[in-house]
Amino acid sequence: MTLFQFSSRNEASASSDQQRKASAEARAAMGGFSAHKASEAVESTQWRQYNKRTGHGHTAEDVNALHDIHRGNDVQKTGWNNSLNGSDRIVNGVKIQDKYCQTARESVNAFFDGANGKSKYDGQVLEVPLDQYEEAVRIMQDKIRNGQVPGVNNPADAAKLIRRGCVTYDQAVAMTKFGTKESLWFDVKNQAVVTSLAGGVGFVVSYLMGKKNGLSDKEAFEHACKSAGKTAAATMVTGVATQQFLRTGMGRSAMAVTEKVVKRGLDSGMKSAFGKKVIEKTTSAAFKRELSGQAAKRMATRGLSSNVMTAAIAGAVTSIPDTYRVLNGKISRKEYGIRMAERGAGIGGGTAGTYVGMAIGTFFCPVVGTAIGGFIGGMLGGIGGSTVASKCLR
Repeated sequence: MTLFQFSSRNEASASSDQQRKASAEARAAMGGFSAHKASEAVESTQWRQYNKRTGHGHTAEDVNALHDIHRGNDVQKTGWNNSLNGSDRIVNGVKIQDKYCQTARESVNAFFDGANGKSKYDGQVLEVPLDQYEEAVRIMQDKIRNGQVPGVNNPADAAKLIRRGCVTYDQAVAMTKFGTKESLWFDVKNQAVVTSLAGGVGFVVSYLMGKKNGLSDKEAFEHACKSAGKTAAATMVTGVATQQFLRTGMGRSAMAVTEKVVKRGLDSGMKSAFGKKVIEKTTSAAFKRELSGQAAKRMATRGLSSNVMTAAIAGAVTSIPDTYRVLNGKISRKEYGIRMAERGAGIGGGTAGTYVGMAIGTFFCPVVGTAIGGFIGGMLGGIGGSTVASKCLR
């Protein structure tokens, strides 16, 4: 072997070590952030209602709202407060009421008061299943002719009062169920934005980690591209797996237990004036609306519980490559255990760090500070947790 070949091998080995170290640091830094963003997407849906008799109505609201958001419309989800005869959402200033029944006649009739036959959703537009639109318009025309729509006299205006949903009744029903192509499609679509964000942030973090560990600009760029792809893929799979799991009885039971544990912790925090203030301010900033007292605790319980569940699934998802390696004898069981511990500590530390950072950031600048603090806290917590585990076990 020539001196040049020996030197080249040493350089390649050094570069490989630098990339492995940079990858480990980036993975630890992004674990908590990735899980947190996936959990935010989970909590943007009404999954708690999906197993109920009218659960398909909630999936219809969720998927139609998501469709409008992806088309660049301004969407306000107003139906979650369950106010009597209130709109399900407001799209570009237009109030929308979703009615997803088995037939077009049932969907239109649900828009009217059964006692007096008059419309009970004044100033709102009725959204019906995709495949019921044409018939629903004809039925609404009859309602107008019969004087059942206050302020509307021309049957030709029926089309202005009916909106075509983006999915059919059968598709909405299938979206409530575990493992159907419709529910998987919806979950992927729901996670798309946070997946792109996680991939973009992952690229920047991985590039900086690469440079910190001595990689050249080209090596750091190539490393960042690969790492961003892995981060985006892990975020997507984690989010979809979580949403699918929560459609099952086991998933709902696991979440119920998690919420009980989280609620106890928050109950303790709410006992002090400072703790109550932290919970209220952080939750209000995270959900972008003023929350206090029991309402703040309820929303904090949901958000934290979802994050814990997503973090657990993220650990399982990201362990798949190493599980494959240990089963094929490419790494030892001891090394596998160490990597699992490092990964779990990184994701756990990142999740905890995210919320600590959010709380600190909120006191400096609500919303913006909450987001920045959460990211920095998650990154530091992830690296810290993974590093401590590594030093203890290696």
